[in-house]
Amino acid sequence: MFKNIYFDHVNCQDDRHKFFNSLGKRGFTLSPNKTEHPGKRHCRFIMFEGDNLFKVSYLEFIRVGAGGKSYDRAGISFGYKKKLVKFYKSISKKLTSHFTHKNYSWKENSIDKLPGWNFLNFKNIGMRSIYPWFTEYEPFDSKVGIKTRKRPSIPTHPNTVYSVHGFELTLTAKGHKSFEMILGKKLRTVNKLADGTNLYINSGRVNRCTRVILNCRNIHKARKLVQAEEEFIFKGSEALLLRSPASSLKAWDIVIIQN
Repeated sequence: MFKNIYFDHVNCQDDRHKFFNSLGKRGFTLSPNKTEHPGKRHCRFIMFEGDNLFKVSYLEFIRVGAGGKSYDRAGISFGYKKKLVKFYKSISKKLTSHFTHKNYSWKENSIDKLPGWNFLNFKNIGMRSIYPWFTEYEPFDSKVGIKTRKRPSIPTHPNTVYSVHGFELTLTAKGHKSFEMILGKKLRTVNKLADGTNLYINSGRVNRCTRVILNCRNIHKARKLVQAEEEFIFKGSEALLLRSPASSLKAWDIVIIQN
């Protein structure tokens, strides 16, 4: 089990938010929150319970606006239980890494150092179709009085899904080695992060984030609402498969199991 590294969120490019909106018709409660990042990347979210600073994990769906920068691969954000800058100083000795800060209110003020996100990104890791990085969310300083970072409210999903069970990666030999360097540990077929999220590893000829696996409380109720494209057995559990409408390299499918 990983001691300090936990799951934060996964994202994918979602043209016209087609996948995101379809999930709202399949028993998921869509978050009203919207975030814009540079490159005209408009982000929407589906929130779940999590075991981190804000007790939340989520799925992020990115719509790229006209003239924006395409986001043509799936992304996986990890968190670090201690100060992220400390991890950066350690891992930068092994990998080309960049530690950057962005204010939550970056559109209003990107000059002054205000509360915001800290990102740890990597270069030259040999993976074009998966983008792994680390995110740190700074607490709000009431003295600054700009923009707070509060714990998002976790909705009840009518399909009874409540948390992220894990995610599944298909990795080449080079991709496997890169993830081991980033996470600092030998990877097995099944790995457990510090928050209990499972990381499943398959070998393949192309690197991709294949599936995000979600926990539900009642698989029978979920079955009625999600309109699964396929039903199968995942690690001994009944599973419902929801396919992404996007290219297999740009996005992940969703699997729901009862747990």
